[in-house]
Amino acid sequence: MRPESRARNGAKVRQRCERVRWTRAVLGLLVLLASLVSAAGIAAQSTAPVEYQLKANFLAQFPNFTEWPDGAFSSPHTNFLICVYGDFSFGTALAEATRSESFHNRKMEVRWVRKAAELRACQIVFVSRSEAHRYGKVLADVAGEEILTVGETCDFLALGGAVCMSFENEGLQFEVNLAALNGARLKMSSRLLTLARRVLHSPEAAKS
Repeated sequence: MRPESRARNGAKVRQRCERVRWTRAVLGLLVLLASLVSAAGIAAQSTAPVEYQLKANFLAQFPNFTEWPDGAFSSPHTNFLICVYGDFSFGTALAEATRSESFHNRKMEVRWVRKAAELRACQIVFVSRSEAHRYGKVLADVAGEEILTVGETCDFLALGGAVCMSFENEGLQFEVNLAALNGARLKMSSRLLTLARRVLHSPEAAKS
């Protein structure tokens, strides 16, 4: 095959990959939007399960809108790890939401972590509100790592967490701490940031 033919074929492959990635991102954005709208119709049946299902769907789409550096993975074939620290009811819903998802051909794996020291192997760490009293220690254990930290109480960002999700008025809201993202060497899509209730530039801003 001539060099110019190989170049054309390579360009076509890259274009197809880009179209697939764009399609997945658009579909993911639709899921996020669906999670952010009011869930009043189903919340009347049982608030807690609806809250966790919406958070699971939302969290499962974060990889489509966030860039991790290559160094975040120990090998080209390593699974993409979403770890749950604390309440496992969220982990169960998350496992269902990620069953058919992948990240750059990496299988998504949900892992329930019992020891904070084990969180350093994860790409996303969700810290349940049941562990709110341990926020500081958990965030200190993963400091400097390429990890997206997600919590669900208002003081999570003030302590250095990256994303806080909350279920209010029968709908899902989230806030983002850009300083924490930068510290973890992560880049979040502007499309996702526009959906945030607040985008903070420092942990101190979360205290106001």
